[in-house]
Amino acid sequence: MILSIIPKNKEITVIKKAVALMCLTAVIIAGCGKTEQGSSADRSSETAFSIESDTSYSSEERTKVYPDIYKSEIRRAFDKTASENNGAVYIEYACQDIDSNSVPELLLEYGTCDEDIKTFIYTCDTGGKLQLLGEVEKRTFFAYDKDNGELVLLNNKDNKVYAGRYKVKDGLLNEYESSELPLDEEGNYYDSLKKMNVIQLASVHAYNDGGTKSYIIDPESGLFEGKDGLYLDNIG
Repeated sequence: MILSIIPKNKEITVIKKAVALMCLTAVIIAGCGKTEQGSSADRSSETAFSIESDTSYSSEERTKVYPDIYKSEIRRAFDKTASENNGAVYIEYACQDIDSNSVPELLLEYGTCDEDIKTFIYTCDTGGKLQLLGEVEKRTFFAYDKDNGELVLLNNKDNKVYAGRYKVKDGLLNEYESSELPLDEEGNYYDSLKKMNVIQLASVHAYNDGGTKSYIIDPESGLFEGKDGLYLDNIG
């Protein structure tokens, strides 16, 4: 099943088959990224929301504070991108514990279209602050390995689908392996993910099209639900 959201003449695609991923060159918002007010590409090194405190938080305590921290960063990224691009913005987020410490990480990507979207991975550190673990200079789709909990990011290049595997080491996200996914005769890579025991994460997609809309999408079940506004209650 291919899930897609088509707001007027724009397209946001959520993949379950490779053919959908290969169509990601379709512009999400017309006039990709660069406007008179600036470019959404100029934000990768910004300092995000944090709690100013010398307190050391346990994993249990961080599970209580991370939702508000992540929500604030999602809102900041959405509003700033929209303000710099005449309202044009697309954002996607999900949460998943990728380093087995019981504290979910924030998987966040945003921009205005496929050509300028970047992916950012954050955690809530022991000081209760938002910490950037790493970024990927392209649009990806979020997944994880059920056997070891590692982050898997899916992307396409030259009409091929790749799965990049990532580990967190010394507070930094590192890609240690990238492999092309075998496709079946219909161009479907989903069976390849199942054999690898890799699961695509449910995530929230939001965009501004004269009004902010959000969609909660689960590629595994094929279900999605629309919400008005920037929906942040999928965290925590």
